[in-house]
Amino acid sequence: MGNATTGKIIVGFGNLKAVNPEPSPSYFVDWPGKSATTDRGREHPAACHMLDVAAVAEVLIAATAPDLAPGRRDLFCLLVALHDLGKIGARFRAMLREGADQGRWRHWQVTEAWLRAEAMEDLICDRIGGDYLALQPLVAAIAGHHGGPPRDTAEDHGRMRTMAGAEAAADARAFVGACLDLWPLASLDGIDSKAAMRWSRSSRAAPRARRSGRRSIPPRSPPSGSVSMSSRSAARRPRSRAGG
Repeated sequence: MGNATTGKIIVGFGNLKAVNPEPSPSYFVDWPGKSATTDRGREHPAACHMLDVAAVAEVLIAATAPDLAPGRRDLFCLLVALHDLGKIGARFRAMLREGADQGRWRHWQVTEAWLRAEAMEDLICDRIGGDYLALQPLVAAIAGHHGGPPRDTAEDHGRMRTMAGAEAAADARAFVGACLDLWPLASLDGIDSKAAMRWSRSSRAAPRARRSGRRSIPPRSPPSGSVSMSSRSAARRPRSRAGG
């Protein structure tokens, strides 16, 4: 699907088709998502993996929920496309390329750290409407797609972003911007934090219940304090898109 040599990416499942101009954005070239399967093979870029999964999600939605409102359809595809954003990070890359230890945090935790950054929440909410209190439970759901919802603090998020590096921060933001362009109808309008929390709990409970047979642990309340690329006021008001 992706071709880092020509600088083009075409996502052709369902209705989505987009081509990025030359040269290849660094978020395609610099961040592997999976190791090469042979000594002479090529890595699979993290961005291509995320778009692969989102394209499949788009087909499944079209097949199983053809009457879903376009805003919801694009919202779900957008969220799926960001599920492994934490693979854009220096530690994950070093783990794949050098066998280095990732340390305390795994890529799915870094996904939440990136998406809970103030600048990233602003970028997303300015485009899809709603406010960050509705966005946060949905971010937790996609970050917890391995079956365990993140339980990290705001301070943890800041440390993760620092360890991921400034280069990764710029590329993660650029990739999110590109995904917002790919699903331009994505909308949080009409979704409040309570509804988002219900969706989040439902999506995260299934894998845990299948493995353990126990009730899922209720998700934590959004942490207060600093969760931005730099800092955030805990008293900050919810943001909403102008006119949306």
